[in-house]
Amino acid sequence: MKQTFFFLVLALSLNSCDHKTGDQAGTGQDTTSVTQYFYGSEFDLTNAIAAADLPGKLATADSAEVVITGKIVTTCQKAGCWMTVDIGQAEPMYVFTGHEFFVPTTGCDGLVTGVKGIARKRVLDVASQKHLAEDENKSAEEIAAITADKTVYSISAAGIMIEGYQPQEEEAHNHGHDHGHDHDHDGDGKPDHAPEDHTEPK
Repeated sequence: MKQTFFFLVLALSLNSCDHKTGDQAGTGQDTTSVTQYFYGSEFDLTNAIAAADLPGKLATADSAEVVITGKIVTTCQKAGCWMTVDIGQAEPMYVFTGHEFFVPTTGCDGLVTGVKGIARKRVLDVASQKHLAEDENKSAEEIAAITADKTVYSISAAGIMIEGYQPQEEEAHNHGHDHGHDHDHDGDGKPDHAPEDHTEPK
C-alpha cells in the first residue's frame, strides 16, 4: 500500500515537470589512461560489481547498497537528472540523481560508468515512463505507445563516474539548474528536490 502511494505521488507530480537544459561539470581524475569524471560524491571502484550482476543481488532483497560498473545506454537529454545502464536484459537499469547533481545530457552513450547508491527493483507506471520518454526526446507516437506498467531495476545514486567523457568547452564552468521540479523519480516517497532549494547560482 505504501509503495502504491509513492507511485501515485510520482504520477501526479510528473505532470508539472519543466526541465531546462544544462550540464553540470564533473570532477576529472586522470588516474588511468582514460579520464574518469565524477558527478556527485567521489567513490572507490575497487570492489564494484558488474551491472549485469545486479538482478542476482536483488533476487532475495528489496534493496541493496552497491557500487556497479557498466555501459551507459543514454542520459536524460533535458537536464541530466537520470541515465540508463545496460544490465544485459531487455530493459536497462535506471540511475536517478535525485536532482542533487547532474550528468551530461549528450556524449555519454556507450561509455563506461560506475555508480554508487541504493539499488531497487520496482515498477514504473505509465505516467513515469512517458515522462522519461519525453526526457529522451522520443516522438509523440513512441510516447503514445506506452500503455502498461513495467518492472525495472534502478539505483538512487550518491555518485556517478563516467569514463572517457569529452566535456564541451562550456562545461568548464559549473552550470546551475532551475528545474521547478517536485517529483519522486527514485520511488522513495519523497520529492527528489524541492524547487525552492534549487536555484541558479549567482
